[in-house]
Amino acid sequence: RKPYDVYFVIDGPDSISVLDFYLLKTSIFHLVDKLYISEGNGNMGMLVYSSTIATMVEPSTDTAYLKEHAINLPNPRESTDTAIGIKTMTEIFGVSRRPEVPQIGVVIADGES
Repeated sequence: RKPYDVYFVIDGPDSISVLDFYLLKTSIFHLVDKLYISEGNGNMGMLVYSSTIATMVEPSTDTAYLKEHAINLPNPRESTDTAIGIKTMTEIFGVSRRPEVPQIGVVIADGES
């Protein structure tokens, strides 16, 4: 269990059903406990994008904060611009950079961007 930063970049298009987006949110919610998020271990953050950034959760080790935001992620149901999600994640990683700590970006999308 070495320190790492993980950031989820989540697509919020109109092509994802309400049920599928709910399943995605609950999966992210449960991942908080599985990823050893805590001081000295993992930091986690997330954002939802479509044609713009719908919501952004700063990297944190506060599991209650992360779970609350995960379960309440909005689905903007608009067109998809994956580049804006990745660009925003890259900017967040630049600001929150911890020396010698790997940064992991996870992009979750349903198809073409």
